Amino acid sequence: MKKKTIVSIFITIAISTATFYGGLYYGVVKTESVFDELLKEFRDISDKVHTFAEVSDPKTVRLYVSELHRILDDITFLNNLVRSGQLADESLNIFGSKLDDINDNVSSLRTELYKEIESLRLSLTVKMDDRVYGLKEDVITNRKHDRSNVISKFGDVNSKLDLLQRKLDEVNTDMKDVKDSKYGKKIFKQLQEKKNGKG
Repeated sequence: MKKKTIVSIFITIAISTATFYGGLYYGVVKTESVFDELLKEFRDISDKVHTFAEVSDPKTVRLYVSELHRILDDITFLNNLVRSGQLADESLNIFGSKLDDINDNVSSLRTELYKEIESLRLSLTVKMDDRVYGLKEDVITNRKHDRSNVISKFGDVNSKLDLLQRKLDEVNTDMKDVKDSKYGKKIFKQLQEKKNGKG
């Protein structure tokens, strides 16, 4: 019985030792697996914290804010440029229509003046012929009166032409000012390029 007890103790010790070392090995393997997972989570969290620290750095925030301000200023400038270009275009259209009206008025006045001069020339020719043929003194008096009317009409036409010339000079001065302005140069350059592109 002693031998049986020793063998049974020895087997119990061997099984206990094997179980202890097996459990110890399993625990080490399991601990390594858990440790690897914890290390991976730590690295992920560390990367996220590092990224957050970079983004929340005051220098980085100031850089982004200054970039956003610069972009906003550029957008505002472009918006103002577009609005001023539209206003300049509208002004140029108004000036162009005024210039066309003045040119039409000048043309109509020239036509009217030509007709009046031709009528007066014919009238004067007839009156001169009448004088040659010895018409009475009252015809001569009428001619003097007609001359004063003609001179008066010429004066009226001349004053109208002077007024139109002044208006035309004002429009030309305004057009020159517009053309010489920063936006005017740009717009006239674009108009010239469009004109050359069509021609």
